[in-house]
Amino acid sequence: MAALGVGGWAAWTAWNAAASDRLPAGIVSANGRIEAASVDVATEIAGRVTEITVQEGDRVARDLTVARLDAATAEAAVNRAEAEAERARQAVAVAEAARSAQEAELTFARQEFDRTAALADADVASHRVHQKAQQALTTAEAGLASRNAGVAEAVAAVQAAEAALDSARIALARTVIAAPVAGTVLYRLIETGAVIPAGGRIVTLLDLSDVKMTVFLPAGDAGRLVLGDEARVILDALPETVLPMTVSFVSPEAQFTPKTVETDAERERLMFRIELRAPADLGERLGGRPVSGLRGIAYLRTDPGAGWPDRLSVGKTAAE
Repeated sequence: MAALGVGGWAAWTAWNAAASDRLPAGIVSANGRIEAASVDVATEIAGRVTEITVQEGDRVARDLTVARLDAATAEAAVNRAEAEAERARQAVAVAEAARSAQEAELTFARQEFDRTAALADADVASHRVHQKAQQALTTAEAGLASRNAGVAEAVAAVQAAEAALDSARIALARTVIAAPVAGTVLYRLIETGAVIPAGGRIVTLLDLSDVKMTVFLPAGDAGRLVLGDEARVILDALPETVLPMTVSFVSPEAQFTPKTVETDAERERLMFRIELRAPADLGERLGGRPVSGLRGIAYLRTDPGAGWPDRLSVGKTAAE
């Protein structure tokens, strides 16, 4: 009798546990692991690395400096471009002064032309004197046109010099390499002193704001999923925490397909890849734990009207 009682109690406990683990209709589960997108931080210009400020495993913020290149050449280029820009601006001032002088000369030539015209009409001066005044006026007008062109050319030279200066400053700024995203340093690919070409990779980051989980479901379940619908994930490393995710992708093609599909049983072997997108603050939810590679179980709704059981409610622990 005692043995039967113990056996009955064990059977009831096992049945009760199995019942608590059963999922309601319209919700399925699948194993998977979460992975963060990797981002290679590379230099846009060639140069010698003078400093690398991060180590593998470091958490870095967006725009944080991760490395520096030798800036001596870039600084010299900026100084040279600044001098060229200043010289071009001075050339504009000289051209404008020359134009002002030419305008004064033109004014005088017009006055002289008007004066000789009046004297010629009164027969006080010869027409020859008037013709010379007219030639002087024509020459002064042509000279002013030339001075205007010279000013325009000097202004264009200033614009070109300032563009060259901007380019030199950009090249100088690119000697400081910053993290394009917030994340964790996965690999440190080079060391201080290395000479790298343009496009050379320095570190690889895991983008903690771009995390997803990949699972596989049979065709019958995958075809009922709704993009954008909520999902729930419980990681092996955090069995007490329910993490929210979103269905972001359902593959249109089967990942595992037998050579011939003839029976219902074989059709059930068709598995489709599903991607779940994690919230941007997943790194904070995990309390600093490594993100990429963590395994767990994902729960998805094949019926949009199905309600989540209490144990899969976000904000509660899985144990509850």
